[in-house]
Amino acid sequence: MKTMQNRLKIWLLRAALVLILPIGAHATILYVNVNSTNSVPPYSSWATAATNIQSAVPFVNSYSDLVLVTNGIYPFRPQNSSHGANLYLPRNVTVQSVNGPEVTIIMGTNGPHAARCVYMDAGTSLSGFTLSNGATTASNPSGNVGGGVYMDLANMLSNCIIVNNTAQYGGGIFADLGPFTLVINCKFIGNTAQAIGSGGGAFIEDSRLKFLNCIFSGNTAGAYGGAMSGGTLINCTVVGNTAQFDGIDGGGSGGDGCTLENCIAYYNSPDNGESSGDNVSFYNCCVAALPTTNSVNNFTNAPLFADLANGDYHLSASSPCINAGKNSYTNSYITVTNDLDGNPRVVGGTVDLGAYEFQSPSSTLSYVWAQQYGIPTDGSADNLDPDGDGMSNYAEWKTGTDPKNPLSLLQMNSVAVTNVLTGATITWQSVSNMNYFVQRGLDLSATPVFTTIASNIVGQGGTTSYNDATATNSVPYFYRVGVQ
Repeated sequence: MKTMQNRLKIWLLRAALVLILPIGAHATILYVNVNSTNSVPPYSSWATAATNIQSAVPFVNSYSDLVLVTNGIYPFRPQNSSHGANLYLPRNVTVQSVNGPEVTIIMGTNGPHAARCVYMDAGTSLSGFTLSNGATTASNPSGNVGGGVYMDLANMLSNCIIVNNTAQYGGGIFADLGPFTLVINCKFIGNTAQAIGSGGGAFIEDSRLKFLNCIFSGNTAGAYGGAMSGGTLINCTVVGNTAQFDGIDGGGSGGDGCTLENCIAYYNSPDNGESSGDNVSFYNCCVAALPTTNSVNNFTNAPLFADLANGDYHLSASSPCINAGKNSYTNSYITVTNDLDGNPRVVGGTVDLGAYEFQSPSSTLSYVWAQQYGIPTDGSADNLDPDGDGMSNYAEWKTGTDPKNPLSLLQMNSVAVTNVLTGATITWQSVSNMNYFVQRGLDLSATPVFTTIASNIVGQGGTTSYNDATATNSVPYFYRVGVQ
């Protein structure tokens, strides 16, 4: 594991996050350059830029103002420390680097004057930085939590690398409030929750805080959640994290659950953290062991990364994670259009698992589904019907039926009219873990013919029925059923 972590650190130095949030239109832009030789408040140009970020923050007058930071290492300055941090962002401040995290670094400090890298007050946004060497102790003003970042309500952290930070809880990041807080396109690498602590990469006390397109690797915790404790992860890659009990934890001490959707959670230690962690739910994930509870549409096939040994977590051309996700997320209130590289998030019609989208899939099928039935993933069999039931392999995959069993198909069984008072009951062949909708038409010459009358009907193994209680007239009714 140590060798793997060292390789991860080497890879970190080589990696590049290409997504930089656009500067856009701001009321006022304040400038920061660590090498400035003519710092003059209010730092309104590069020629008069501040030499440290904290100096520029007091001149922010509006939530639409922007503090723009150019390349450099911004070291810890004890005289500017507030809230136990190198950088304190008061409410509604937006700070963004010019050229991204590889060349713009905010340092914390360890030892007697330990301080985290950044404290983000409510409504603040930070984009495009490496946050490193932060630490906290019991004497820190906001507690021994969040070695890299402490987040308050309604924050945005994007395009950042959080690496080699330490705290009791949340070595990389700590947040006690989740609503409207987003962490997008970030990497959490080599962070540590101390001896009896939890959440090496992140400790989140509110499951509503969402991580999108993030990587957790090489993080450790003395107790629970080597990668994280709490929060909701969507299209994240969680690999090579360690803890005494769980690689992923539902909250450790005080959290209210952890949910993973369209994620890869593999090669963590112990791997039973994926299957028996405290209050953890998995939806459409690649996991080392199938969870025993709170599990929907997960699989255990190895993810087949491009280069696991060197920390390259892009998917290889034969990865079962290609096209294996779900485009409509269960718990997310937003979607993203790009992956961690800035490439299109959905290619081939269905989202992949993990932080990176494979950009040239040969098949539109879920690769793990096709591999399960021995179907080629080169696209040659997508529209074939090997069992002769009238449904192509693509249709069989979408409906959750067996492409090699002619009796396994989505098919209407009957429409039973009980009496005019209770309407009509529609029954169809179905599978569990699949949601259906029912449509009805009254006139086959109408445009459109059908209108949806029911949706999100949870499928049952064998058959599922729906009662159309409004079908009480003596006119013809036409029905059809589909998969959502």
